[in-house]
Amino acid sequence: MKIELNIQPNEDLYYYYMNWTARQDNKIHKATCRFCNYGTGSHQNVNRGENGVWVGPFSSLELCVEHVQNTLNFPPNLHACCE
Repeated sequence: MKIELNIQPNEDLYYYYMNWTARQDNKIHKATCRFCNYGTGSHQNVNRGENGVWVGPFSSLELCVEHVQNTLNFPPNLHACCE
C-alpha cells in the first residue's frame, strides 16, 4: 500500500526512526536526510517493520521532539542531519 502525502518541496519535515532491534539507532531525522528519505528509509529491499518504523511526518522539530518524549517515552536523540 502506498500513501500519498501532500508535501511541498521546500517544507521542513521531521521523522522519528523507532528501531526495536537496535535502540541506539532511535533518532530524529530531517525528511530530506538520505537515511530517512521522507520516511521510506534508505534500504529498499527490506521487509517494512522488521527492524523498526518511521513515525511522522512532523511539521517542526519541536513537535517531533514533543511526540518522542511525551507519547513514545524515548529520549529525543537527533541524527547528525539535524545537528
